[in-house]
Amino acid sequence: MQRISTENVVRTRDLLEPGPIAELEAIPPSGTGNVGRLWKIWQNRLWLGQVARWALFVSTVLVFLIPNKFESVTRVLPSDSLPHTGGVLSSLAGLNGDASPGSSASSLIDFASEALGTRNNGALYVALLESRTVNENLVNRFDLMKVYGVKSMQAARTTLQDRADIKEDRKSFVITIKVKDTDKQRARDLAPTSC
Repeated sequence: MQRISTENVVRTRDLLEPGPIAELEAIPPSGTGNVGRLWKIWQNRLWLGQVARWALFVSTVLVFLIPNKFESVTRVLPSDSLPHTGGVLSSLAGLNGDASPGSSASSLIDFASEALGTRNNGALYVALLESRTVNENLVNRFDLMKVYGVKSMQAARTTLQDRADIKEDRKSFVITIKVKDTDKQRARDLAPTSC
């Protein structure tokens, strides 16, 4: 018979029985699979917490630094009789004089509508609102060169045209004027509500 030493039995028993739980936590699981990925996230939890805190801080600061933007919307339904709209169109264009049927503004509108061959004067409103004269009058009236921080009239007109959107609905002939600005009062005043 062969003799078995007790030392070998004890060592074999230690290998077969699990050790304390603290020793098991120190052994990382294999790097593959979901358990391995979760283990890597758990090991980097302090670093991930720091990143999350900095992201929250930076996003909060950016939210308060971005200026508010206001949008003013005006909808206009132009009338079908062109001579009676001369007063509104001439005031938009900044022309002086009365809006009587014999005035220069009224005859200018009559001529334009006949030349375009339109029964609807919505296209005239849109063309007039997008004209250089109206844009320059708005730039001068609201001192938009200073507001937009530009040095030329052309740059101020371009910025104003970028912030204003004028569209005509072909079916209902309603003209929608949208103006965006950082000042609520100026956004409201730039969209002509008296049309």
